[in-house]
Formats: sequence, structure tokens, C-alpha cells
Amino acid sequence: MLSPTRELALQTLKFGKDLGRHTGLRMCLLVGGDSMEEQFAALAANPDVVMATPGRLLHHLEEVNPSARWSARPAIARTVPQVR
Repeated sequence: MLSPTRELALQTLKFGKDLGRHTGLRMCLLVGGDSMEEQFAALAANPDVVMATPGRLLHHLEEVNPSARWSARPAIARTVPQVR
């Protein structure tokens, strides 16, 4: 799930955890300001749901595959309109 802001991503994660408390769904959060290493560890645990801000998602994709920036950026741009 993409969220335009860190705060909204945190709120969505909290709500998702509350809603899915008895389902066994594993969730992880990818937002700027948090440790990349901890986020890579959370991704390595193969979560069912990933909540991220567009910038941090691109950062993770670029770390794994530097050419991902050019293939993922248009899809993310269409999903999250620019706020002006």
C-alpha cells in the first residue's frame, strides 16, 4: 500500500494491525527516517502487507536493483499524484 506521507502510513499500519489482529497477517512499514537495515530485515521476513511512502519504496528498489528506479517511477507517479 502506498501512502503519500509518513504519518498516514503509520496510521494505516496501526489500523491494519488492529483490523488483522486475529488473521496472522504480517505487515511491514517502509518510511523515511527509519532504519533501512531494519526495513530490509522486515522485508526479508516476507510480509503479507507492505505499507510504504513512495520515496522510501523507490529507495529500497534502487538498493536492490539500480535500474528499478526507471521502471518503477512511472507506476508510482501514476498511483500517487503530485501534491502542489
